Formats: sequence, C-alpha cells, structure tokens
Amino acid sequence: MDRKKIKAIAKDVIKHLDEMGLCPGRYFVSSKTIEDVPLLGPAQDHVDKLSNGCTVCALGACVLSYIRLFDNFDLINFRRTEYKYATLTTGGVLAGLEQIFGSNQLVLIEAAFERDRPTVGAYTSFRLHSKEIDAAIAFGKRRHSPRARAKAIMQNIIDNGAFKPEHQPKPKTAAKKPRAAAAVAK
Repeated sequence: MDRKKIKAIAKDVIKHLDEMGLCPGRYFVSSKTIEDVPLLGPAQDHVDKLSNGCTVCALGACVLSYIRLFDNFDLINFRRTEYKYATLTTGGVLAGLEQIFGSNQLVLIEAAFERDRPTVGAYTSFRLHSKEIDAAIAFGKRRHSPRARAKAIMQNIIDNGAFKPEHQPKPKTAAKKPRAAAAVAK
C-alpha cells in the first residue's frame, strides 16, 4: 500500500467530484461517445474527454484520478460499447488501483460506497473479516447520497492514510463556556 499515492488520489477525487455523476453499480461510463479516442495508448492524454460528465462509483473516480496523477494506465483497460461509449470493468479498476491501494482497501471502499457486500471473486487477495466489511457498509449507510459517500470515503483516506471505516469524524459541538464566564453572565 502506497499511502502517499492513496492520499493524492483521494484529494484529486474530491477536487473533481463536481465534474462526475456518482452512481452505485458502475465503475465508469462515459457520458459522450469517444470515437476519436484511440483503443491503445496512454489514457492520461484523454482523461478530460473521458471524465467530463461521466458516471462513476468511488473506485471509478479513483481510477480517473490515478490516470490524471500518474499516467500509468492504458486505454486498453476501457471497453467500448456498441454505441461507442466507454466503460470500465473490474479488471480495469484492478489494473490501476490494486498495487497502490491493495485488495482489502478496494473491497472496503466498494462496500462503503455500494452499501453492500462486494463481489469477493472480483478481488485477488480477499482477507477481510466480516466485521470490517460490516463497518464499511455502516459507514456508507450513514451517508444517503452517492456524492456524500464518495466525499466521506476520500476524506477518511486523507485523514487516516487509508480507508478506515471504523474511524468516524468527530461531530462538531458548540464550545462550552468556562464556569467563571457562565457565572458572570447571570
């Protein structure tokens, strides 16, 4: 796990959240046809066209940030639909993120965003206990919109260096008046 890269990706996802539609059940679907995007080659050269108005889940947003920041992702990982839109499969997500995040982190992020148990067979080294996945699902269920979930997951990553669903931000409370000041106020 590369915590420095993970934090950089999380910060970039938050920066670009308003440019994407967030939706459970999809890693990535382009909003426009991409006929002029080649089938092979560095994806970074085309990330703006691919990401503008696209629909993603939390992991799909991470892949786009990975492409923006590290340029180590080939266009072959995107699949074309019969209508010339681009999609991203589990293999494409893993190609970009597994070495940086590790499988367990991807599973937790997916569980929190989808608010459900992820498909275990899609991940190569699944070693999480049920309580960890339950904590991730509970984390996701506390946020009703996909955008709020993605932002909270990414902020948790920034705060902790990895996604730790058991670490919730402390609620902001009003500052208490010192006793002496409270007595004078009467």
